[in-house]
Amino acid sequence: MGGYHVPNRGTNSQIYVAIASKLQIPSEFDCVSDSSGQYDGIFPEFFHGFYKGSTYGIDIGVIYRNKKWMLSFHALNKATKNPQDPLSGEEKVVSLTAGQTYVLKSSLVPPNYLRTSIETTGGSVLGIFDIYITQNAYNAFAAGAAINRECCIAANRNPYIPSAAYYKNAKFFESTLTTTSGTYVKMSTSNSRRNIYSDDGTIDSTRYRYSESETNGYVSDTSSISFRNPIGLP
Repeated sequence: MGGYHVPNRGTNSQIYVAIASKLQIPSEFDCVSDSSGQYDGIFPEFFHGFYKGSTYGIDIGVIYRNKKWMLSFHALNKATKNPQDPLSGEEKVVSLTAGQTYVLKSSLVPPNYLRTSIETTGGSVLGIFDIYITQNAYNAFAAGAAINRECCIAANRNPYIPSAAYYKNAKFFESTLTTTSGTYVKMSTSNSRRNIYSDDGTIDSTRYRYSESETNGYVSDTSSISFRNPIGLP
């Protein structure tokens, strides 16, 4: 695995059980499709993550894989994903439009599911994706998790630069977190931290653009990433 994360924004505290975010789909994007019978593509991904220490972790959201938008997930390890559930890489296709804004919602559902849905801003549900997690992972998250949101291009092969994978002007904004006590909290610069990094340890700053802003207490993250040559970012 490799790739660029621009950015990963995670909560400072492990007190949350759900998140709802507005997500603006990139205005332009492309991927490198999987080889036949392999999971080795290079995909733009936009997701929420639920983490409890280094023991439990799962990312769930939308990816652009094999020229289609899909709801997908990736579990940190076997401690998180129930072995009865499909393996990471099995997705649900959803129809999303370049440049449009949607609502991505992720929450725990009894007895031991992590559910993510994507909806129009008018409330029409376009897709629901349930991941069956272990009871221990569910209980740990239900007691309060650190939640993140992330824009990235994930690479399942090396080398991955140069390649055709890129996106322009994706935006995560107006994220509302739910605490263990049922209260709602705006994700802000004061209760979250931003991290921009490459899985390989060194990130080429010419290959991404990033801006941050805060409006009405909500922090927004806008980014573009390109693995192409020429890079083609403004």
